[in-house]
Amino acid sequence: MRLRIEGSRMLSMLIAGVILLTGAFLIGLGTICLIRPVLAERFLMSFASSATLHLVELAARVFVGGALFMHAPSSAYPVALSIAGMVLLGTSAILLFAPWRWHRRFALKTVPIALRFTRPMGAIAIVMVVLLGVAY
Repeated sequence: MRLRIEGSRMLSMLIAGVILLTGAFLIGLGTICLIRPVLAERFLMSFASSATLHLVELAARVFVGGALFMHAPSSAYPVALSIAGMVLLGTSAILLFAPWRWHRRFALKTVPIALRFTRPMGAIAIVMVVLLGVAY
């Protein structure tokens, strides 16, 4: 019984750590988008630029999506966190079965369109962290 409790506590700490790191990443990315948009644009264009980065992105999305989904029942807004987690996990599953070159082609077409809104995306990223903190 004690082993189960300790394992459960360890999992909760891991989930909290993933969510905390996600918040820190989004604050950093949001700040860079607001202050140094060209640097942020370069970073965002690097996604899916190689098979390795494709897999790193997928792993990050799975960890974050899984953490949000697993934490959702004990959060202030379980439906919102469940949906966010499922969206990340579902899109990651799709990307997992798509060759990284397809992901790269998609990114090359869509990211430049999104980059027209680098500063607003930065503000939204920071607001998302605040909302995540409220939901947590």
